[in-house]
Amino acid sequence: MKPKELKHIAPTLVEIQNNGTGFKLPKNYFKEIENKVFGQLFLTSLPTKLGHQVPKDYFEQVENQITSKLQLNKNTRVENDLPVDYFENFEDKLFKRLASEKETKVFSLKKYWIPVAIAASLLLFISIYNPFKEDKSLDIAEIEAWIEEGNLDLNSYEMADLYDFEMDNIAIKPNLNTNDIEDYLLEEIDESIFYN
Repeated sequence: MKPKELKHIAPTLVEIQNNGTGFKLPKNYFKEIENKVFGQLFLTSLPTKLGHQVPKDYFEQVENQITSKLQLNKNTRVENDLPVDYFENFEDKLFKRLASEKETKVFSLKKYWIPVAIAASLLLFISIYNPFKEDKSLDIAEIEAWIEEGNLDLNSYEMADLYDFEMDNIAIKPNLNTNDIEDYLLEEIDESIFYN
């Protein structure tokens, strides 16, 4: 809408706009209005009557009441078994007793660390490998692992010495054919050694 048309339709509005007498909002009005409203609501929700009443002249009389109770306690004598001037002489007696006591010896491991380390390592060794146990036989798995690692360097004669059989019991046939050899191998030798 053009200003001339506005002047014709609402002359008072145009006059107010030109005079600069319109309404202005304070700076940051919309940012602060929420906190102000909630603050006023909180203040109206607070009780108007105080919950605690202090008796009349309380603060003027309280000092006198406390000092009178202290005077009563001071005048009443409590019987005890403490000697006269016990607390005056206590500090001197304590320091004399502390000076006369012998100094306790502290056992330090600093100079014994090598024997302690040796003893600890021996205990660890004995707990892992017990040389005193009854069963000293080796497991078959340990022997097989040892042989597979190449730690066994034996020839065929040394291997034959390991087996428990006598050569006298073996019948040697001078004319052996392949069928006899196969039959012997199938009967006497475990097949699992060929698959490993």
